[in-house]
Amino acid sequence: MPIKIKVMMRFLRLHLVLCLICTYCGPNEASKDVPSSSSMKWQVASLIDNNCGIAYNPQVAIDPNGNGIAVWREQCPPLSQQIYANYYNTNSGWGIPVRVSNNSGGAGAPQIRMYPNGNAIAIWIQSDGTYSSIYSSTYTLGSGWGASLLVENNTGDAYLPVIAIRSNGDAIAIWQQNDGTYTSIYGNYYTSNVGWGAATLVENSIRDASWPDLGINNNGDAVAIWSQSNGVATSIYANYFTVAGGWAGATLLESSNQSAGDPQVAVDVNGVAIAVWRQSDGTYNSIYANQYLNGVGWGSATLIESSIGDAHEPKISFSPNGNAMAAWDQYNGSDYCFFVNNYTANVGWGTASNVKCNASDVDIVYYKNDEAMAAWAIWDGSKVSLEASKYVAASGWSSPEMISNNSASTDVVQIATNQNGVTLAVWGTLGGILEDKIFANQFE
Repeated sequence: MPIKIKVMMRFLRLHLVLCLICTYCGPNEASKDVPSSSSMKWQVASLIDNNCGIAYNPQVAIDPNGNGIAVWREQCPPLSQQIYANYYNTNSGWGIPVRVSNNSGGAGAPQIRMYPNGNAIAIWIQSDGTYSSIYSSTYTLGSGWGASLLVENNTGDAYLPVIAIRSNGDAIAIWQQNDGTYTSIYGNYYTSNVGWGAATLVENSIRDASWPDLGINNNGDAVAIWSQSNGVATSIYANYFTVAGGWAGATLLESSNQSAGDPQVAVDVNGVAIAVWRQSDGTYNSIYANQYLNGVGWGSATLIESSIGDAHEPKISFSPNGNAMAAWDQYNGSDYCFFVNNYTANVGWGTASNVKCNASDVDIVYYKNDEAMAAWAIWDGSKVSLEASKYVAASGWSSPEMISNNSASTDVVQIATNQNGVTLAVWGTLGGILEDKIFANQFE
């Protein structure tokens, strides 16, 4: 993909995230039998938004039965930007979009997670006329979306909320918030059938913190990660949370004096955590990782790739057996490529490999002990399209399949996969007669 296209896409996404701007019970929500993996394939892309105005920033989640929910921000006159959702039923497909946010202020940056029972929780930012605040709403199977709940009542604008869930209905959220002097990372815990507690400061540095990410397991072990200035450069910090003990305290994950960013984290069933990020060596940005072990704590930052060229936007996903896969974009001097490295439990990282060039903005989900799904953007000479590929440890990556079969150029793809490999992909469009629309496709 030409550099100018890549830069344009990154600028647009950053602008859409930071610029603030019906209750629905889906059709019959029963699940259908899961097809065998050999018969599963990508379907035809579908327009899933209201088609009433500018729509972007889609996110998607899926439940164990293959039903899913997509959320996004859209401006349907005379309303300001609001959060909308569409329910995907494995028997009948996508339903009718409905508004999730029920306040009047402009809203954006939605996130969605689904519980094993088919319920869900969404989180987003919304203006209250003075500040941008964090709100959430729960979706109940058979009833639809509930009221918008305020997650925090701090003064100062809040941005970039992230949410993670437990199967018992609990959830945890973190976000960045300005207190008038610094931008800090805050968190809050949601107890099922009770609601949100009090917002808590996750770090207490006197320097700006931003770009949070979050992982959790069913025991409630959670890890928050973010980037923060250390006075010399931007560094990567993390904090470990337990239900019994709360936040343990911020920990520096690397000791370089070169700038770092793009932090991502995942937590496995045993509370093991892996954090990944990009970090400059003074010439290029490389991908590093660090691991948290119960009873041990964080280890040392480890370089997990050695290719020449800037690498960025790493993703990390755990397999049920404790293995993991990291994926990232890397520029080789003329093209963006999609790289991965596999982590083996109790062994460590392997060797990074180039999966495909003319590929960027990869999203990846590891859903079985030996299977994963990835999707990414490609440049075909006239527009940005989307491809996907399935990974099986014994055979590697399958041949890429086109999933964005429409004439519009696409923005970043986001995917969600359940343990059977059923996958939902959502994205926005950036140009042509289908500009600023939300599309989806499914692998089933």
